[in-house]
Amino acid sequence: MKIPKLFLASILISALFLVFSAALPVRAQSSIDDMIKSLQQQIAQIMAQIKALQEQKGQGQTWCHTFNANIGMGQKTGNPEIEALATVLQKEGLLDQGATFEGYDENLASAVTGFQEKYASEILTPSNLKHGTGYVGKATRAKLNALYGCNIACTQEAKQCPDGSYVSRTGPNCEFAPCPTAQCKTDNDCPQPTCSAPVGTYAPTCIAQPVKCVDGKCVPSNALQEKESVKCIFNNNTTNTEQKCYTADEGQSRFSCSGTFSCVMDVYGKKGEQLTWKSSCGGSGGLAYTTMDGQNEYAQFDCSSTQPFVTVVSPNGGETYKNNGSIIVNWKTAGVSASQILDVIRLRVYPNGQEYNLISNTLNDGIENIAIPSSVPVGAYTLEIKSYVNNILVFDASDSYFKIVSTISQCSSDADCPTMCPTCVLGTGFTCQPCAKYKCVEGKCVVFEQTPTIKEQVKCLFASAKDAQKCYSDDGFGCSGIEACVADVYGEKGKTQTWKSSCGGYAYTTIDGNNEYAKFDCSSATCTPNWQCILGPCVNGSQSYVATDTNNCGVTTNVTSCPALVQTCTTQPLIVSSSYLIGNQSTYTAGQTIKFSVKGVVSDGNAGTPSKGFHVQSWMQKTNPIETVQINGAYQSVNADYNLSTGYWDVTMTAPSDTAQKYIIDTAFYCSNPQLGCSKEQINKSFEFTISSSPLGLNTQNQSLASISDAVKRIAEQIKSLLGQ
Repeated sequence: MKIPKLFLASILISALFLVFSAALPVRAQSSIDDMIKSLQQQIAQIMAQIKALQEQKGQGQTWCHTFNANIGMGQKTGNPEIEALATVLQKEGLLDQGATFEGYDENLASAVTGFQEKYASEILTPSNLKHGTGYVGKATRAKLNALYGCNIACTQEAKQCPDGSYVSRTGPNCEFAPCPTAQCKTDNDCPQPTCSAPVGTYAPTCIAQPVKCVDGKCVPSNALQEKESVKCIFNNNTTNTEQKCYTADEGQSRFSCSGTFSCVMDVYGKKGEQLTWKSSCGGSGGLAYTTMDGQNEYAQFDCSSTQPFVTVVSPNGGETYKNNGSIIVNWKTAGVSASQILDVIRLRVYPNGQEYNLISNTLNDGIENIAIPSSVPVGAYTLEIKSYVNNILVFDASDSYFKIVSTISQCSSDADCPTMCPTCVLGTGFTCQPCAKYKCVEGKCVVFEQTPTIKEQVKCLFASAKDAQKCYSDDGFGCSGIEACVADVYGEKGKTQTWKSSCGGYAYTTIDGNNEYAKFDCSSATCTPNWQCILGPCVNGSQSYVATDTNNCGVTTNVTSCPALVQTCTTQPLIVSSSYLIGNQSTYTAGQTIKFSVKGVVSDGNAGTPSKGFHVQSWMQKTNPIETVQINGAYQSVNADYNLSTGYWDVTMTAPSDTAQKYIIDTAFYCSNPQLGCSKEQINKSFEFTISSSPLGLNTQNQSLASISDAVKRIAEQIKSLLGQ
């Protein structure tokens, strides 16, 4: 079909008009916004016209493109791979027709994540991933090429590889596929991970997951296991005492957590493995059960008739003691009198071995310094405390084993020594010292290699989140926010980080110096109310039980009926209990509006509101020299506004312009009016940030105009192509 060139020329004139319009100087702020909106609408119209013309011209032709390069964040507009990728995403219905983008930006990354999850069985599942990463790598390119690649018939030759297998010609250039290369033959061929340790120490602060050789590839053992979270709920805990939830494993408790009404812990194990749970309050039946299947589960206990219990605090696993030395034993009890005599504190050879009594008939005072008898041989042990209280057995053991050794040394092999990456200093960028690797020499960890510390940022995206969420990695980095947050991370180059969020799911990034995304789908995050009858606040000398959802789901249905019991009480002034920052960032741009919230909780477990006499103030300071920031003569020290709908205190400030400076925003949650029943105390929280000229994910007016200019250039190129053909 021949397309009238006069019509194409009219479109080209419209495009040129857009270019000149975008370049005109405009003074008023509202005029800039109106101009951007108008230009974007005109671009959408022109793109729709061009698309219709291209479809007319291309009837009977099939669009194709072979993707030969990986695509990630930071790659610029003009890359043909990015242009082709956008076309695919539009064809798949994952990207709006006529959408503008600034190179491989957040919009494209989000659409790629949708593509990966749409074809998860071919892209994600083979790599043990459940959620898309937004990075176009080998598996994603393979699916793109399977759907849209320009297939070329290659000769049916085969090449034999050193391992005896054969590969054929493939790809756009009909080259032989690379021969398979095995990373390993046995587990010993795989590099084993090390854990970071505080500067000045030698012992790792975490237990690294060993790497296994599976089908010629080195795979972390935890990747072969199911991961999930278990929430223990202590129903009817009217005494408001802390309870413990733990697995009833033979010889040790693999997983445990503590809380008043509930607690949550991450667990892992083989798929289908059943975990048996116990609680310190006993409860009906005393046991709960969960199954390792990758789905978060509950373990519920009825604590209406709390049993007396004891909990071993230390040693609780991982410690080392010298034989003929001493062990300081700490424990805590509930429902047991301080004058109670405990029957025995003893050692047990791990696992399930011989017992060695350390002390008998000791007072329940929570601590004993006990000499290790010479009859106790070197080895691994757990510590047990056993007694009877009113004919009820009270018993607990260490969660894991500890060691008794003849000589305390730093290490027995290189695997005992850490790789220590010191904390990086934030300024205009990162300043980091090298990571130090150690080897074991005559029982001591000695530095033998130093490798560079790589630094980058990870932006966590909480899709469809309705409230504040937390994102955290397996090596201690994290951030929080409502829709997104940014975390500064650092470590050895090539290290893989596993990310989790409070709304569930996993994401993976690799430390390589390039900023990355960790995306989570929070649309299915549910909240199950846990109604408890809890004594309410003391009002005019009396208090009664109030139905309270300890999970704070915000629902008012199926509320538990509480007994109509009223008892006398003495009114105590409310005091600040805890404070949390929500929505703060580590990087802002000059002049950007800074918005974040403060959640303040007081001693009755509720929000600290103005009606109770509480208040929040915030102020911004430079760090060098330390002084309060002024912008246009106004000090950046503000009173927060209380938001009745969220229960948070909202803070609004303006970002300064000095990119070489580091800043701190301090907040104070405090009682400002004691006459309303609060006590004059306060909690301070703060966060640091720097000023960047182009922060991750920020879309300014200049960037909008630049994207419009790029879009017009693409329009002109397509029109010229149509005119030439």
